[in-house]
Formats: sequence, structure tokens, C-alpha cells
Amino acid sequence: MGGDEFAVILDVATGSDSASVAEKILATLAAPFDVDVNEIYVTASIGISMFPDDAGDLETLTRNADTAMYQAKGKGKNACEKFHPELDQRVQKRLSLETKLSKALERGELALYYQPQIRLSDGKLVGLKALLRWQHPELGMVSPNEFIPVAEDSGLIVPIGR
Repeated sequence: MGGDEFAVILDVATGSDSASVAEKILATLAAPFDVDVNEIYVTASIGISMFPDDAGDLETLTRNADTAMYQAKGKGKNACEKFHPELDQRVQKRLSLETKLSKALERGELALYYQPQIRLSDGKLVGLKALLRWQHPELGMVSPNEFIPVAEDSGLIVPIGR
């Protein structure tokens, strides 16, 4: 696993319930740790994948747990999520959108529009709001609500900002 990741393997045949074990881990990590004179707070995001329901091999099982973990991260701190096939479909859709967004940058499919801000009392122009729009050749107009979070999460927001 990565430097800040670890795996817990449970034998559910022994009566271990993955959700209750996950909750115990989150509760244990929620208490502050004393390090020298400092209190350190740790949060965790837990992804659960079950053999053989979610995968028949270790690589897929681990990938599915990772997918669920990223879904848990999206919920905020100290969250747990169990893998289900819809999560994988959502992740695949997001990865596809990220790839298309990267190509959109190369092809110049992003456009900046300016929305005037008018003072109602006298009708005077007091500013402009910059709006980013994406016209995809096959998908049509892609909503900023859909592509801006992907750009932020993937780091594409930096070249888009340039």
C-alpha cells in the first residue's frame, strides 16, 4: 500500500462485520495522539471490498477497495464506504471525463465568456464575471458543475487557469 495507506484483512466467516470493524478503526483514530508536547489528530477514509462478491482476485479486490476509499474521502473526514459496481462505473466515467478534459485543453475546446455585472440603481456596468465553458465535439456543452471538480482534483485546473 502507499505511505499513508494500510489494509485490514478480515475473515468474515469468523463473524467479523467489516462495517463495525471500520467504525472501530475510525473511533480509535479519532482520539488525539500525544507526540512530544503536541496532540496530533488523525482522520481516515476507509474503503471496503469483499471477496468473492466484489472481486475474485487480489488486484481487483484492492482496486475496488481503493475506489470505495476515494468515495469515502469525498464524503469528508472519518468516513467509510463499501464498494458497489455503481462506484466503479462512476470512477470510470470520471476518468473518461478527465482524459477528455485534458484533450479539450490541447484542442482549444474551452472558452471564456464574460457576464456583465450591472448595478440596478443606475444600470451602470460595475464588473464582469468570467465563466468557463466547454464545448465538446460529441458531448456538446459540458456543465462546469461536471468538469470543474474534475479539473481541480486532477490538477488540470492549473493549466486551465493559465
